[in-house]
Amino acid sequence: MSNGKSARQRKIGECQGRSIGHSSQTIPETGQNQRTSQFTRLRRIITVDALHTARETARLITERCGADYVLNVKGNASETFALLDSIDWERDRDRAHVGESEKQHGRIEQRSIDVLAPLKGMVNFPGVRQIARVTRYREVLEDGKEPGNETVYLITSLDSATASAADLLALNRGHWEVENNNHRQRDCNFGEDACLTHTGNGPLNRACLNTIALAVIFATRRKGAGVIETMRRFARDRDDAIRVVCEPTPAPEA
Repeated sequence: MSNGKSARQRKIGECQGRSIGHSSQTIPETGQNQRTSQFTRLRRIITVDALHTARETARLITERCGADYVLNVKGNASETFALLDSIDWERDRDRAHVGESEKQHGRIEQRSIDVLAPLKGMVNFPGVRQIARVTRYREVLEDGKEPGNETVYLITSLDSATASAADLLALNRGHWEVENNNHRQRDCNFGEDACLTHTGNGPLNRACLNTIALAVIFATRRKGAGVIETMRRFARDRDDAIRVVCEPTPAPEA
């Protein structure tokens, strides 16, 4: 059965970079005086949820799409996960980076990454050039829960000359921003996964309308307001909803 998501995001082999669980990101070119890790051209990078981490996915991205990948590795890729989990990262890492501490949504989070260039044949994925361990420290401020760490493993076709440890950490974070701000909103708030419209142009039309609605919501929501709250605001005041669609979009309220 087809739904809005499948209509909007075709299979990875079509090289759209936005299949289910995927997001496409671009690393811009920078000057040599700006940072050590240099990008000689704009690169297309596809980040992938663990559910879609497979050798065929990596092959399609690198060979058919001509792009680079950053794949999350969990238990479904059991052989690779076991390998990455067995590494003594503190001892063997080539590089490391600790991200800035962030306080939002009632919690403090900090991410760090350890990166290693694997020996040839060590990781049986096409084009893999680096492997990494991302550790996320989280402390919830209000409910008294004990602080905890979450560990995620990555493999990527980007080499160390192209992507630094900080770059890989930013790409991993950027993937979840796309997931939370786009895919999750479509599924949870707009019900795309549960949609039974699957004939003709229905799924595509619905996905396009949802895209417009999300763009309007993010552009006009009030400070601190979530997607649901903004949807309710427009439901209460239809004139306001029509105005923000028909008139030039103002800057978000401070």
